[in-house]
Amino acid sequence: MIDKLLLAADGSDRSIRAAETAGELASRLNAKLVIVTADDGSPLPDQLQAFAEAEDLSRGQIFESIIASSRARAEEAGAGSIDTKILDGDPAEVILDAAARVGAGLIVMGSHGFSAVGELVMGSVSHAVMRGTDLPCVVSH
Repeated sequence: MIDKLLLAADGSDRSIRAAETAGELASRLNAKLVIVTADDGSPLPDQLQAFAEAEDLSRGQIFESIIASSRARAEEAGAGSIDTKILDGDPAEVILDAAARVGAGLIVMGSHGFSAVGELVMGSVSHAVMRGTDLPCVVSH
């Protein structure tokens, strides 16, 4: 039985939809949800940068906002017990490491983040996570 789910969040539309899916699954499974976002230090995607400038937010506040919006969507969908983590490093590696450390039985993530290539192929992070784990993955479109 799956008692912990890990949601990988990046603030993209697909990530927010994945938060809803994760919330529904956590509710149905009566499972704890762990929401993780990763800061790899690279320049923020244009959409996040524009949001940061419009709201006068620091980089750290942007990642806190990603966690907060994902948490709110998961709670609206029924998730009860939620932990959150903002971690530094390569997103795929952070997701895989966090899933192992928290003992997740399932990884939930969006199919792509902010990449312009998105519609043609699965995003590089979601693809790397699926290749790097034996855990079941739910990929939200």
